[in-house]
Amino acid sequence: MAQEPGSIDDILGAFSEYKKLFSLSGTIETVSRLYDEINKVNKTFTEGRLRAVEFGNAVTDSVAGVVRVGGDVNQIGQTIIDIAAGARRNIVATTETIVELTAASRALGNIPIETLAENFSKVGFDVSNIAENIEDSLSYIQSIGLNATTVFGDVSRNMEMMNRFNFEGGVVGLTKMAAQASMLRFDMQTTAKFADSVVNPDNAIKMASAFQRLGVMAGDLVDPFVLMDKSINDPGGLQDSLVEMTKQFTYFDEETNSFRINPGAVRLMKELATETDISFEQMSKTALAAADLDRRLSEIDFSIDASEEDKMLVANMAKMGEGGQYFVELSDENGRVEQKRLQDLTQNEFERLRELQETRPKTMEDIARAQLNTNELIARDIKALPMQLAYAIAGQGGVIRLTEATRRASDTAIGGAYREGALPTGREFRQMFEGVGDALKNTLFEAMQGDMGAFERAYEMINVESISESVKTRLRTYLDNLEFQGGPRGPEEDFIQKQMFDRIKSLGTSLDGGTSTTTIDNNVNFGGAFTIRVEGQPGLDTKALTDYVNSESFKQKMTMVIQEEMQKQNKPLPR
Repeated sequence: MAQEPGSIDDILGAFSEYKKLFSLSGTIETVSRLYDEINKVNKTFTEGRLRAVEFGNAVTDSVAGVVRVGGDVNQIGQTIIDIAAGARRNIVATTETIVELTAASRALGNIPIETLAENFSKVGFDVSNIAENIEDSLSYIQSIGLNATTVFGDVSRNMEMMNRFNFEGGVVGLTKMAAQASMLRFDMQTTAKFADSVVNPDNAIKMASAFQRLGVMAGDLVDPFVLMDKSINDPGGLQDSLVEMTKQFTYFDEETNSFRINPGAVRLMKELATETDISFEQMSKTALAAADLDRRLSEIDFSIDASEEDKMLVANMAKMGEGGQYFVELSDENGRVEQKRLQDLTQNEFERLRELQETRPKTMEDIARAQLNTNELIARDIKALPMQLAYAIAGQGGVIRLTEATRRASDTAIGGAYREGALPTGREFRQMFEGVGDALKNTLFEAMQGDMGAFERAYEMINVESISESVKTRLRTYLDNLEFQGGPRGPEEDFIQKQMFDRIKSLGTSLDGGTSTTTIDNNVNFGGAFTIRVEGQPGLDTKALTDYVNSESFKQKMTMVIQEEMQKQNKPLPR
């Protein structure tokens, strides 16, 4: 039966990584995986091979951190690519940034890393500062007891608002607005649209007059100058004013223990919807949520000494009980849970609730790790150490440089054959066969009609042997002229490249089936020519066989056989 992720088998499997990763096959496999990531980045950046060591270092140094926050080693290359794509530059992020954004993506419901990088880059943040701003935002969201994934999702989607409005505190200011919008079921884009509508004096005056004419308690919304100022410099404050206005249209129904829209206010809210272009449905949802929050906050004893954020935190922890009163749950020293009404909370009990929130994870890595179950957390920590060591070995700059040196040597020697014209081009090959097409077609047609000799005539027509010899000659010439050129890269790389060149040059001696006519003539000379006469059974084509065994290629092969046999018998070779 398959095991769930994070099972005990994962822990045991993590231990087995130690032995596997440090075996020869494991090291080779690690180097191969590392190069997969290097090639992945290199292919996307399209910068040749100049930054291979830089790519390798980024992957190698990030391995342990990525694994420990729940990421996959095979995704590190893609993370580097996504960060660069979001920033629209071929930058290789630091180890810290790679790990932090991997953690942020996982902790925030798998928001794409490219999306995070792009959204922050569009409002002027370098990729190295993204995680710090996310941590500050999450700290605020958690401090008032809201869902970080939901609220920060709104922040990420509405990041462009930072270019349209001024937020005190930067990203945190935008986060506060998003947190309020989420808590009170208000759409941030509704606020942005309203702000854009009152940014010029004429519209601001008309909107303020509409609020006055309808007789609603709209606070500073009846002042056109305040409307214009908040529409640019304080969109969060503008949203506060709109939310505050809606609360007057609600009442608490004691029978159902729920908040309701006052029937007499429905007509007025619909007129407001027409004037503000904020839908009746939007205003009613916000009004009910705001009234509910107000009631919870009002039940906290006014004598409690705490910040507004801490009171908001406790209020958001509260649930409605009997009689419409709110309560929170507290654990004593023995772990027993008791319910405590908000209005009965003492200063000490309030502090205990606040301190619980203070123990929350604060860095992106800690937040991501807090989301792993216990077995998975242990397994990943066990697995990260050997992987870190294995990749440190595989990712040595010298190893990567030598691998790249081998690649360069091969490309220079073998690839040069194509660049310098050692081999015929595709056009030259085609031209070699031109002129035989029609004749070949006719000959093959004759073969299909039963003329078996047509195949032999077609072969002679193509003249494959002549063409093959021409190609061999050109390749021999290229290999004979191939010279190793050392460089400033160091003796190790020169050694690797020299070995590669020597092996490639040795191909010249194997072009004739592993023999060399020159070598045979220098070592063995039987003196003069010789002819082999063939006799056989009736029906044997002795002439064709005689022609074959008297060919130069057959004689050379026979010479080699005789030479090898005489060497085995320790007999002197003929001179």
